[in-house]
Amino acid sequence: MIFEMDFARIIQVYVIQLGLAILYLILGIKIIKRDKKKLNQIIFSFYVLVFFSGLMNVIYAAIENTAIIKILHYITICGTFLASLLVLIFNIIIWKSEKVFNLKKQMVVVILYLLLIAGLAFLLPDYLIMDESTGWKPYYKLEMWIYVLGILTVTLVPNIRISLINHNNFKDAQLKKKWRFFMIGYIANYSLGYLIYTVNYINEPTARLMVSAIGLVLTIVTAIGIYNGLARQLSKK
Repeated sequence: MIFEMDFARIIQVYVIQLGLAILYLILGIKIIKRDKKKLNQIIFSFYVLVFFSGLMNVIYAAIENTAIIKILHYITICGTFLASLLVLIFNIIIWKSEKVFNLKKQMVVVILYLLLIAGLAFLLPDYLIMDESTGWKPYYKLEMWIYVLGILTVTLVPNIRISLINHNNFKDAQLKKKWRFFMIGYIANYSLGYLIYTVNYINEPTARLMVSAIGLVLTIVTAIGIYNGLARQLSKK
């Protein structure tokens, strides 16, 4: 069932969120058009996953059916988790080289992470509330909140550690500067995730409004930071 939204909600969902999702898609296409080598494919996939998650969010924002929007919400956050995993895989390849961290090892990491994400599905029936009482917005019970933050943290910690190692290994000052922009970009993306999932646990309207405003800034920082800090250099490597 589709329900009517007020003007402010329409602007937030169909102008801001959809607009930002399209921005990610455009940047991703620009990256893959420059070069189709492995590193470009990973960054392209990152942008596409964020675009896909944003699109899912736009779709379920207008639906008034608990079962459907729970599934779509799960798909949405799975996309954001996998996008973060791609950043980690990218980081490891830069650190160890694609020859050392080969496709077989990459697939092992992906499968293990997918199993962790799959475990989240078992929490949806009892620990995710999305109905009329929450304004059809996600409300996480404590168990759901802890599990979601855990999935996010599993990639955050190694990402930061390996990014710092890569930064210190670079000799060129300009490359170090670009790498810092890349780090700012993906850390902004993680920050947005922690804020959104926490406000889903708090479930307070004012907090949601504040996170929406902050999220707009962080989303732009992520898109532009990663693109300017790293993706534009990929075709030169």
